[in-house]
Amino acid sequence: MMLRVLLYGYCRGVASSRKIEQATYEDVAFRFLSADTHPDHDTIAAFRKCHLEALAGRFVQVFAEGDSRTGLWPDQGAARIPSV
Repeated sequence: MMLRVLLYGYCRGVASSRKIEQATYEDVAFRFLSADTHPDHDTIAAFRKCHLEALAGRFVQVFAEGDSRTGLWPDQGAARIPSV
């Protein structure tokens, strides 16, 4: 669940763990991806810190393939994973 929420947040330009937490309350897509749970921003930040290297690889993999459903493609300036 955390991976889905983080990757979607990066796709939408939301990298802040506090903003991602807030989005799980306010944004329908985030609510769906988080299964209507609301992880604390500290939990999100700890997950990101613990799995940063794996997240970077997964993020690149997702955007290398492109997603025709959202219209996002690698050449359209995909967001960069922020450093911790």
